Amino acid sequence: MTELEKRGIPTVDICTEAWGVCGACEKAAPIYGMPNLPWAPIPAAAETYENEPGNVEQMEEAAALALPDIIAGLTTPLETLVEEVAVQQIATPGGAETPTSETITFSGKDYDEALDKFQQMFDEWGLSGGFTVVPPTKERVEAMLAGTSHSPDELVEALCDPQGQATIRKIAINAVMAGCEPEYLPVVVAGVKAAKAAELHLNTWVPVLMWLNGPIIEELNIVTTRSPGPASGTASKPNLAIGRAVNLCYQNIGGRWGDKVPLVTGENEALNPWETFHVEKGYDANTSTISAFSSASKPIELWVGPKGLSTGTPDETLYAITHSIRGLNLYPTYGGLPCAIGSDAVVLLTPQYAPLIADAGWTKADFKEYLWHNTGITMGDLRKAKGFQLVYWDYYNPGLDELDDDVMIPPVLKPEHFQVIVVGGATGFSPGWYCSGSSNGYTATESIDDWR
Repeated sequence: MTELEKRGIPTVDICTEAWGVCGACEKAAPIYGMPNLPWAPIPAAAETYENEPGNVEQMEEAAALALPDIIAGLTTPLETLVEEVAVQQIATPGGAETPTSETITFSGKDYDEALDKFQQMFDEWGLSGGFTVVPPTKERVEAMLAGTSHSPDELVEALCDPQGQATIRKIAINAVMAGCEPEYLPVVVAGVKAAKAAELHLNTWVPVLMWLNGPIIEELNIVTTRSPGPASGTASKPNLAIGRAVNLCYQNIGGRWGDKVPLVTGENEALNPWETFHVEKGYDANTSTISAFSSASKPIELWVGPKGLSTGTPDETLYAITHSIRGLNLYPTYGGLPCAIGSDAVVLLTPQYAPLIADAGWTKADFKEYLWHNTGITMGDLRKAKGFQLVYWDYYNPGLDELDDDVMIPPVLKPEHFQVIVVGGATGFSPGWYCSGSSNGYTATESIDDWR
């Protein structure tokens, strides 16, 4: 109807009074820049007249009641239908339930009212992720696209199903909505690819952990010195905006709904006593990367008591870490789905305790080997503590449930499935945090530089 009006063809929407104001006029028309699109009400009973023979008089009466509104609507000049308002040209993010037009116009008596309507509709369409979002105007999207040299139409990934075509432009739209700056765009694009490669499940129960390495940490001022735990978080704009952007991409492009925003941090490379994570994975130290992990649990603190470790020796540190991980694995409410289900597990060490292990002559590979041999749980303890989760283990490892009670089961299949990064500050009681993997959840790393 709005399109017909804009082409000079007078239009009126006829709707029964039972519905109040016509939904098309009340909600859809303002989006397309015509908040005063006319409609003509008819009595609610008129809906049944056409199915009841002999009701010609009632139908004529209903038509007579609506005729003045129809005439007024058809003769009202187009100029009076569009108020003098601040409008926002919105680029649609590609969600399944959104209008298919490339742009949407939100109108109001002033900018604030137009902005409120935009937020309300994006909330109703499920495109906001439950947060306030930035209107992705054409100007903002074009400015965001300047953050990469790649073509806006280049396909990055097919998310979730063949319909979820994540192009550079669609990712840029969602990055604008998340509050990203143009220089964040290569990180978001690489994050989307890493998330897909790690088989991340961005839904209501699987949190996601992502971390950056390389010069990008300093370039964007990525926070690396705060706790990665959900209680304190990494409350800085780039950390939060990048995580939100990745989540919005999977939600609005891939149609994967959820309320978990990826936790984004950066490895504390300056205080890391070993090679950095991305160098371990074969990247040059001067290459910027983002890594993603499909986690079955939020980062859980490796608890060592209210006063921390008493001596701070390597032996005490190793003992505290391994026994804390074993305890977490016994309680699925906190530890997730560990124990040889075909996934990785991430150990996040603080800069206070990682050097204690390294200074004792341990390489990162040595530490992983030690974890693999000392964080296992006997089948007897697992049967007592887990119960229903044996179904998962038996599915991924046929015959596992037939093992004797004294057989020790490690949390991952091989030592190399432990992923170790150094994050947080140089002070604190805890030696770090632990994340177990979701089913088939691995760590994947992508180059950010490839998307500049």
